[in-house]
Amino acid sequence: MTHEPKINPLAINFNENWNHCKLGMDYSKPNWDDPRIRTDSQMAVERTLHQRFGDVGIGNPDPAPKPNIMAYGHRFFAALFGCEIVYFADQAPCALPLRGGYDLLRELEVPDLTNSAIIERAWTEAELLKREYGLCLGDINTGSPLNNAVTVFNELFLTALYEEPALAQHVLRVFMETQIAVYQKFQHEIDPEHYPLEAYNQGYGNGHAVMVSPEQYKEVILPVDKEYRARSNHFGLHHCGVFDRYAELYTELHPDSLDVGAGSDYAYMRSVFPDTPTSLIIDPAHVEGLDRDALDRHIAGMVEGAAPYGLITSLWTSDFSAGMTDENIRDLATVHMRI
Repeated sequence: MTHEPKINPLAINFNENWNHCKLGMDYSKPNWDDPRIRTDSQMAVERTLHQRFGDVGIGNPDPAPKPNIMAYGHRFFAALFGCEIVYFADQAPCALPLRGGYDLLRELEVPDLTNSAIIERAWTEAELLKREYGLCLGDINTGSPLNNAVTVFNELFLTALYEEPALAQHVLRVFMETQIAVYQKFQHEIDPEHYPLEAYNQGYGNGHAVMVSPEQYKEVILPVDKEYRARSNHFGLHHCGVFDRYAELYTELHPDSLDVGAGSDYAYMRSVFPDTPTSLIIDPAHVEGLDRDALDRHIAGMVEGAAPYGLITSLWTSDFSAGMTDENIRDLATVHMRI
């Protein structure tokens, strides 16, 4: 027996691995090289998902194009800073970190966006997409200063956090300034409706925070995050790891919205942020293979911890493995009608 839902339907996002294994999609380099192929491939996925799961509200029989300049997937910033991007048939693009010593970090500076092959390619693609589809979205996953530092420099940056904290903070500030420059000088010009200059609304993902201690975060990373926050009118914070040890520190950022990782103590999160709209991330590993009753109990526990319901903006999941069954997905798509 169904009832009036307390929450919105889950947002179920299928990643490249699931799409490759289940739908036969190929995410090798040719898929990313041509922006028209990228756009048409995503529309094909939406149509195929609707054929498979349309009865539970997944997919779209007639999707609108969503053209973008994400030739490097979520590794645009890594490419901008010189990382090699590698491609796989069944995965999202991956960045190979830069190698070197601390001089590499000392010499880091904001790239010249007027003289960058990455930016030039993005402009070219944007013009092509606007001619082809009538629009181009300005969406770029700019990550956060910390996420970008770990992606681009890997263990070199993590070591600097402990051995050369002032140098690590310099790296974070370069990434912060680059993110703002990309927004103001690139995303805004491509898509001014969604990236207005006079209402700088920008948050970021801080998933790599779980790789450092709260003490190191407070000493080295938080000051830069606070500088970024001070320059944003509306700030959303995504933390896809366990949130608990960083919650008190995040109060200094005064986030307008939160996106909180699976496995977190949601009741504790709500005690620290009693009035902040929050979305909850479901870890596929926590629900894969569960029967309907067990899945319902798991989701209900998340929702009850993060209550009141009016402050739960959404629940969402991604990164399904090929082992996620159609039955699991149908149960997730309809759980809001049962809990």
